[in-house]
Amino acid sequence: MDAQVRTAAALRRHLAQTNWPQRWQVIAVGKAASRMMLGASEVLGPRLARGWLATKEAHIDAQCAALPRIRCLESGHPVPDQRSLDAGSELLAELTALPGDIALLVLVSGGASSLVEVLQSGVGLRELQQLNERGLANGWNIERINRERSGVSQIKGGGLLQRCGHRPTLA
Repeated sequence: MDAQVRTAAALRRHLAQTNWPQRWQVIAVGKAASRMMLGASEVLGPRLARGWLATKEAHIDAQCAALPRIRCLESGHPVPDQRSLDAGSELLAELTALPGDIALLVLVSGGASSLVEVLQSGVGLRELQQLNERGLANGWNIERINRERSGVSQIKGGGLLQRCGHRPTLA
């Protein structure tokens, strides 16, 4: 089933069952980010105050790119690159600038851990790339790769959630 359809159905269920705020910021990261953003836009309509997405190169749907108030980025996958670090910095800035009265919807699909990254102090891009290349060459499963990435990341392993603050958040 298409990510747009699944996202729309799940979001409709959640919004119908709860008293969520009227304005939303949607963050979508992963290879299906564009389609997930379209599903969220369909359901939220004018309640979608703004959106931000990062996806793999050549994975931005033209319909999504045409949506107003949506920032679309392409980034590195399966090995993170400088665009991944730039996207991570931009995502943190986006969260910092988010007004307190806007709820947050975070949509994550496969590939997200490579597409957006903020490294711990003292860790460089080349070290991150070597970690990923070693994992891929040795056949590590994604759980192990992500566990290793969490050790060098400011946003993985719950770090991004801490940056969301106390606002209503749905993932």
